[in-house]
Amino acid sequence: MSMIDNNGVSLNNISSSESFGDTLVLQVSPSENIPEASTPISQISQRKKRMPITLEMVMGELDEMKKMLDNEIEKRRKSLDKHKGTNFLRGIRKRIDRVEKHVPKLKKIRAISKDSKNGLSIPISITQEFSKFLKIDPDEKISRIDGQCALSAYINLKPDESREKILRWKYLNPHNRDLRDVNDKRIIHPNKKLSNLLNYDNYKKDVKKGLIKTNKKNEQIIVTDDKLEYRVVIRLFQIHFKKNLNKK
Repeated sequence: MSMIDNNGVSLNNISSSESFGDTLVLQVSPSENIPEASTPISQISQRKKRMPITLEMVMGELDEMKKMLDNEIEKRRKSLDKHKGTNFLRGIRKRIDRVEKHVPKLKKIRAISKDSKNGLSIPISITQEFSKFLKIDPDEKISRIDGQCALSAYINLKPDESREKILRWKYLNPHNRDLRDVNDKRIIHPNKKLSNLLNYDNYKKDVKKGLIKTNKKNEQIIVTDDKLEYRVVIRLFQIHFKKNLNKK
């Protein structure tokens, strides 16, 4: 039989009692009928997984903030008290614009970091032929990216060129030569010096023999066009970098 007190509390689990004056103290033993939680609290209140932060996400947030500020500025402009806080909001708007301009720089930094991981930015030894072409000390080491920039400056140096990595090699093109095709800037007509460096004559012979292959959509295809495009220049000058020289 179940015992209930005046307050509706079950007295079935009372194991003993003691009296202290007018106060009755009850000692209650744990009930066997109380069900235990089947799922740990840690699993019930799991932390939400954080989404990875991307540049696109940052750009989206900046756009949203700009819209909110523009709406608020417009509301205050139309209100009776036009000047209260409006200048402050405009200042925040300008700061967001400045931050937004840094995003493309972050993309470039990521690209440079990726190149570094691939070893393209690591200085390594080059052949004497290439060092002579670049007019540098035979023992000087350069990275593959430096070599690409040097050849780019040699082939064509823009009058308004401002990139330091290109301007470093401007002495290779003092008279602003342009070896690119007039109608198709992707095609390069090498002079004798560049042709010898790239061993371009042998490349054309190998193309005619069907010995040159390239990857296209994860499939190797035979190259049939021997035109010298910039991507071919990058491919041919790789022979001037001494591989595995820095490996222990």
